[in-house]
Amino acid sequence: MSQKGCFLRYLKVGDGKIPISKHTNKDRQEVQTMTQRKVILNVHVADKLIKRGFQVIEVKPSTKVRGRAVFIFNITPEFSAAMQDITKNGF
Repeated sequence: MSQKGCFLRYLKVGDGKIPISKHTNKDRQEVQTMTQRKVILNVHVADKLIKRGFQVIEVKPSTKVRGRAVFIFNITPEFSAAMQDITKNGF
């Protein structure tokens, strides 16, 4: 809940909205950074991207499946083209 004197605004991210404090820019910067990144859940897809020269920004434990990892990549036009190629030709 909001505290007295602290008004919440919503920042549109993809199809949804997240609440952010009116007085902080940190939340906004983190959300903008995350919209420029892609989370890959499939190890085989991540492996193909790595072999094509894309660098993994971060590896984190999956919040969906216990014991699995997620791979985070920066989104670039080249990355988007590689993802289309990988998904089109199968992984």
